[in-house]
Amino acid sequence: MAMVFGMNSKTKAVFFRQLATMVHAGLPIGRGITTASEVGCQSVGKALTQKVEMGATLSEAMAYFPYHFSRHEIALVKAGESSGQLDRQLNELAKTAELNWQLHKKISSKLVYPVLVAHSVVLLPPLYLLVSQGVEAYLKAILTILIPAYTLIIGAFLTYRLFRQTGGPRRVADHIFSSLPILGEAGKYGARIRFLQTLSNLVEAGFIPSKAIPLAAESCDNFWLRDRVLTSYNKLGREVATSKIMKDSGGFMLFETGLVVAGEESGSFAQSLRKAAETLQPDYEAQVHRLTVVLPIIMLLIVGGLVGFMAVKTMTGLFESVNAF
Repeated sequence: MAMVFGMNSKTKAVFFRQLATMVHAGLPIGRGITTASEVGCQSVGKALTQKVEMGATLSEAMAYFPYHFSRHEIALVKAGESSGQLDRQLNELAKTAELNWQLHKKISSKLVYPVLVAHSVVLLPPLYLLVSQGVEAYLKAILTILIPAYTLIIGAFLTYRLFRQTGGPRRVADHIFSSLPILGEAGKYGARIRFLQTLSNLVEAGFIPSKAIPLAAESCDNFWLRDRVLTSYNKLGREVATSKIMKDSGGFMLFETGLVVAGEESGSFAQSLRKAAETLQPDYEAQVHRLTVVLPIIMLLIVGGLVGFMAVKTMTGLFESVNAF
């Protein structure tokens, strides 16, 4: 069940914020986890507490639950542990989880109408079968469409979740969506923001850039950007400036690499990375808004195709019934 549902962003936001408050107050991390997990993730909290009591750090304990915590979250917690600013990083994760929850609600609300229309298209046209041939014929007609559709959707979702951390189909999906003009832009913006934020936090925690870059690439939660950054990192070597690796990867805009260059030359590297991430945030929100507008339209176009298919099928059935008489 964890693979399917994980921990929703709303619960995660409350968990991280309460844990940050207790860590800031000086409570032992195990006790803090137990208290914070009472918001609705008791089973995960209990398992995390057991790992911590056995000697694991919080980031190490979180890594045992890849379907609940992303690489980005684990990397930020690790940075907080290394720098002694765990409460700050937990608060950052709480903010991110809250934004993700708002995005999820926004997209879900936009998709309600297309989904209802799609189901009505499947359920209503074959009603003549209910009158002419009975319940069995009606159920057979709608289930021949609904079962394959649900199987495809559920299968794609489970495959994406299963390979969320390891790649495989998830890597293929990330690369395909990143190449799409509108659908992929929001994902690429979000990945770049996570990469820059994580890299900034790791540098502030004392990681040298050559060691922080692979960790930030792994934690950006998008294989399109991860693969590009790691390819450039392995090709150019560890001694090359971060800005050169970013530029060579082709995953970043000129103004982002420009800010990083300025930070490298001025000695404010971590601050320039954070500034680049903050600069991207308005563009990311604009891309998300565009996605919430375009996605329902795409859904309605799919429904339109389904309507055409059902209309042809219904008319064929009616003609067959007339010919039978």
